[in-house]
Amino acid sequence: MQALVRTLLKFGELNTGCQQALEKAAVPFACSAQTHLLAPGMVQDQVYFIDEGIVMGHYLTKVRHFVSWFAAEGEFATAVESFHYRKP
Repeated sequence: MQALVRTLLKFGELNTGCQQALEKAAVPFACSAQTHLLAPGMVQDQVYFIDEGIVMGHYLTKVRHFVSWFAAEGEFATAVESFHYRKP
């Protein structure tokens, strides 16, 4: 949780109340290397802070597999369009 707070402090100030609210709201989540955080047809409802490891964003067509982005330790990961516009 401290890594998340340190990262957010790079973008601006967080008073003690905000830090405490963030610590209550954020839920630590651990997963294996093969975990899919979002599947076709699903709407992204989470923003992930990568404390350890790497997340890869990708999509499949009938012919190929395309990697669209990576997020590493200290970065955030989400399917932005799905999260903001509530689209699968």
